[in-house]
Amino acid sequence: MEQKIQKWNRWVQILREQITRLVQSNYIYAETRKIVVENSAINNSNLFYDWLTRNYVDATLMGIRRQLDDHSDCISLIKLLRDLQINSTLLTREKHLALYSKDMHALGHNAFDILAGKDLNVFPEKTLEIDLQQLEKIKALHKEFIDRRIAHYEKVSEVQSLGTFQNLDDAISILENIFQKYFLLLTASSTKLLPIPQYDWTSIFKQSWLPNITKEMEQDE
Repeated sequence: MEQKIQKWNRWVQILREQITRLVQSNYIYAETRKIVVENSAINNSNLFYDWLTRNYVDATLMGIRRQLDDHSDCISLIKLLRDLQINSTLLTREKHLALYSKDMHALGHNAFDILAGKDLNVFPEKTLEIDLQQLEKIKALHKEFIDRRIAHYEKVSEVQSLGTFQNLDDAISILENIFQKYFLLLTASSTKLLPIPQYDWTSIFKQSWLPNITKEMEQDE
């Protein structure tokens, strides 16, 4: 039993890093697009934008695929939830409270009420099933295209369509929300998956990227 719980705790630390990358990449791409859209001088067709978008989409789809992978030798969010579902009797209020100091038990009770349901003593298997169904819907929408056109290029003429940017945004949001729920359940810690830089990361866009152009501008002044 303790080995199982230790395994879950190892997994959530690994998954946190992976899903954080997805969330952060989604944010950076969205903010970069916003910068371009709001500046008519650069808002036009460009090879760089095409390259940026292709790389973002490919990396995001592969990151999503990683969380839906159910092979025996992989670590993924969907495998974590299936393992939790099989062993849901271990997900008790008592074990969750044990993660808090005694003077914080009221906070622990409140957290478990929010996660599992008020006054329930075992995390509901039904909740795990609902969350697994959400992951399966993402898999149904994206996995065929990822497997046949991103991870590999198979000799098939007809492949399920890629979907939309909104589909990608929604998938990342679902992965983030589900992960945060079970991270709190297993560790008694909340986690934000979008790190806040302690500097203005967009400042690079306020500088000319071409040194010669910068010199010409300075000379004109």
